[in-house]
Amino acid sequence: MTHKEITYLNKKLHYTICGTGSAVMLLHGFAEDSQIWINQIEALSKNYSIITPDLPGSGLSEKWKDAEISMEDFAKAIHAIILAEKIEKFILIGHSMGGYITLAYEELFSTYLLALGVFHSTAFADNALKIASRKKAISFIQDHGAKAFLKTIIPDLYADQEKSKIEIEQHLLNGGSISAETLLQYYQAMIHRTDKSTLLKNLKKPMLFVAGCFDKLIPIQHSIQQSRMPDCSFIKILKNSAHMGMLEQPMKTGLLLSNFIDYSCEKSW
Repeated sequence: MTHKEITYLNKKLHYTICGTGSAVMLLHGFAEDSQIWINQIEALSKNYSIITPDLPGSGLSEKWKDAEISMEDFAKAIHAIILAEKIEKFILIGHSMGGYITLAYEELFSTYLLALGVFHSTAFADNALKIASRKKAISFIQDHGAKAFLKTIIPDLYADQEKSKIEIEQHLLNGGSISAETLLQYYQAMIHRTDKSTLLKNLKKPMLFVAGCFDKLIPIQHSIQQSRMPDCSFIKILKNSAHMGMLEQPMKTGLLLSNFIDYSCEKSW
């Protein structure tokens, strides 16, 4: 695995590359970093070049100072990596907030994407209830700090907390390096993102949807509903996962990713 960085908007943007072949970028989500995909990188990199960025403010990437950041801003940041690596076509797959960025990237830079996928994510914009929940979280972070907040939410992202005890501890450790300011940026960006249902309905390239049976954040019916929108879509239901399928069911996740990537590259859409 090679660690690399570029300067984007005068800030360090870190990413890793592992393997050779057609390019696949895996995006992490809220309160995570690129290590969230560690179980899938080794297997996928045997056949493909796997790129895993740390989004601004997470992992080894420097945070942005601006309070108002959009999903489109994050999409432009990862596009800078694509340009730096001189990649003409690639597959982009995002987890949770990374899925929102994936859809924003398709909207802005469609010609670069061979296929795309979302893990435990949605194209729907936040409804009033979801916005109220996010604002409540913002208030908690402002009052109690980032680490205290993450302790309240991360365990509930897993279907079986006892079985996933090690993963939860590592998740908390990695998330603990993310500042309160960055978490607030992420929340504001999620609140203000636009609905991408029309994008899905007009999509002609392959798209993957991955949902967890026990996911409390993304209702499984939303994933099923959205999977019917694109012309060419695949939906996989993880029966023993909540919101963290890549950690809860790593082998199954790696296999379904490999199958989707193989299909997308063979079709050369």
